[in-house]
Amino acid sequence: MQRRNFTLLHVIYAFVTMRIFELPLSVLIISFLASFWLVILVESRTYDHFTQKPRRTSAKRHSRTRTNGTLYPPIEPFHSGYLKVSEIHTIYYEQCGNKNGIPILYVHGGPGTGIYPNDRRYFDPKAYHIILFDQRGAGKSTPSFSLEDNDTWSLVRDMEKLRKTLGVSRWILFGGSWGSTLCLAYTEKHTNRVLGLILRAIFTLRDEEIQWFLQKGASNIFPEYWEQFVAPIPEDERGNLIAAYYKRLTGDDEEERLRCAQSWCNWEMATSRLKINASDLAQYDAIVLGTGLKECILSGMLSVSGKKVLHIDRNKYYGGESASITPLEELFERFGVEKPGDTFGRGRDWNVDLIPKFLMANGLLVKLLIHTGVTRYLEFKSIEGSYVYKGGKISKVPVDQKEALSSDLMGIFEKRRFRNFLVYVQDFNEESPQTWKDFDPTTGTAQQLYDMFGLEKSTQDFTGHALALYRDDDYLNELATTMIRRIKLYSDSLARYGKSPYLYPLYGLGELPQGFARLSAIYGGTYMLDKPIDEVVVGDNGKIVGVRSGTEIAKCKQIYCDPSYVPDRVRKKAQVVRCICLLDHSIANTKEALSTQIIIPQKQVGRKSDIYVSVVSHHHQVAAKGWFIAMVSTTVETDNPEVEINPGLALLQPIAKKFVTVSDYFEPTDKGLESQIFISESYDATTHFETTCLDVLDIFKRGTENPCVPFACIDILTASTQLGKPKAFFQSTN
Repeated sequence: MQRRNFTLLHVIYAFVTMRIFELPLSVLIISFLASFWLVILVESRTYDHFTQKPRRTSAKRHSRTRTNGTLYPPIEPFHSGYLKVSEIHTIYYEQCGNKNGIPILYVHGGPGTGIYPNDRRYFDPKAYHIILFDQRGAGKSTPSFSLEDNDTWSLVRDMEKLRKTLGVSRWILFGGSWGSTLCLAYTEKHTNRVLGLILRAIFTLRDEEIQWFLQKGASNIFPEYWEQFVAPIPEDERGNLIAAYYKRLTGDDEEERLRCAQSWCNWEMATSRLKINASDLAQYDAIVLGTGLKECILSGMLSVSGKKVLHIDRNKYYGGESASITPLEELFERFGVEKPGDTFGRGRDWNVDLIPKFLMANGLLVKLLIHTGVTRYLEFKSIEGSYVYKGGKISKVPVDQKEALSSDLMGIFEKRRFRNFLVYVQDFNEESPQTWKDFDPTTGTAQQLYDMFGLEKSTQDFTGHALALYRDDDYLNELATTMIRRIKLYSDSLARYGKSPYLYPLYGLGELPQGFARLSAIYGGTYMLDKPIDEVVVGDNGKIVGVRSGTEIAKCKQIYCDPSYVPDRVRKKAQVVRCICLLDHSIANTKEALSTQIIIPQKQVGRKSDIYVSVVSHHHQVAAKGWFIAMVSTTVETDNPEVEINPGLALLQPIAKKFVTVSDYFEPTDKGLESQIFISESYDATTHFETTCLDVLDIFKRGTENPCVPFACIDILTASTQLGKPKAFFQSTN
């Protein structure tokens, strides 16, 4: 029966190919006979692709594991990689099965759907050398969703380059839908490299076929998926869906391009798969709620790990708490303030962050950005200055011997003591006891290390809070090694760019979650903005079932979310007050810096928590020309939060406009291991992302029970301890 079906397929193939490409009949007959003979041959032989000769094997060795009507068991690639095929395109490929078997190339449909793990299972892995690849702009190939330099004959060249790269002399082509078209095109160009073709759902791009697939035909077979497919397109444009999608996929709106690309891929998956798995369309490994930075990093990590991810946000924009608001009119409206006039320039020139955060140049978030490749979506500028408040004025934070001796934060004798302290920290090596000198870091505390150098309390204050970036003085009784690591992080970050240890993305912090969202989308993540969530559905056993929006329920194995989606599963730990200030001048005593950070240590103003001041400007494409955005934040300690930040506000005067918010700081009531609901903590008052990343990595470890980061080379063993967290969250992978 299988052979008769195979024969029928090739008869269809022959007529279609003759019609489209006008190939010689002899070529069609040879291709047909070669393919048919190979199917018979595989019943008792394997294939050596180095010699291109059949090799007999025993029936026992070659027994089939597949039962009638099912796919072969799941398999993993024995090799995968990336192949650069043009100046801008790199394609992903993988090899499975028997590397000495019959070479067969799986050519996916679309264009744009990419390959899936199930696609490896259509072929006997003992008999076939199974090769799969993502076409340009699809799946894991980069750049994702790109139409530039992406046409039929470019894809044909890619297939041929892949064949040569893998050392395959000839192969069978297996394609469906658009994949069948591509197989036919390749066969026309490289006939002598084709052993045979297996084609299904043959698609030759005739107008009748396009109309049936996109306008009136397939919609009657898959009505529910059709509704999802046309949803992004206004009703008055649905008469020509190709034109409507083309306009959006080539438009300037990045979010709309990604949304439409994902919608198109979902339609392809639902209609052109050889075997439709209902759970692929209805159930997810993980649903992520909220598009804050933490949630988007997790979404990217989960997708890279091979998880099927649905990412939903009730808002129309990315970012959640870490969003950047634009235009300026929307910020005024958000705070219930009358819209600005012409004073502040054009509203669309503003991108105002809701939380103040910088990136440590050698910190965890930068490592995540680099090793995931998200940096290709972003541009950064260094922050020009890092200052500390003492005695009513601000001074540059000294971080090396030269700055220690010239700093006005200390007297002449204290400068020398502090310089000696910095030399000790710089030379300190945990693995080299001779660098410890007269101090034992395995037992000695931070306070004892300070005392060994005779540092004054005021020096200890700015060292612990402006260099080591502690939020309170609890660290004084902790092991000194943690403090030393944190100071080294500051120093190493400063060494990268010179002016300060901090970086900031052009166009605001809202670019960060969008960058990780793109990473997730590349690896198959599905995004839905402006989607209300009415209920997080939990089963009788206490485990997550899914989420409900109206009458729709999306099922999943895990939920990752920010606290706002599960208020009954979090507790209030504290409050954070933040004040957004619009200024038309730089900060006094900062050498007219276009960006800066100022830390006001707690003891300088009689508090328990530090006050943080961050400043960015038009230099970072977040404000109109000549304007600055400053943010003052701290942990609330009284019933009058705005008064608590007055020391920071005093440094910013005069202030053209300010917006004050007081936010609750939530933490989850449990680790989520029983319910499989993993909740991030709220953003703290600090102006760096180190605590943010540690929370993300801890959640990922709990959720996946995976001791390894899915993208290699992040040395969390060292990095996580820089902020005093457990010795090792993850190990780097190869």
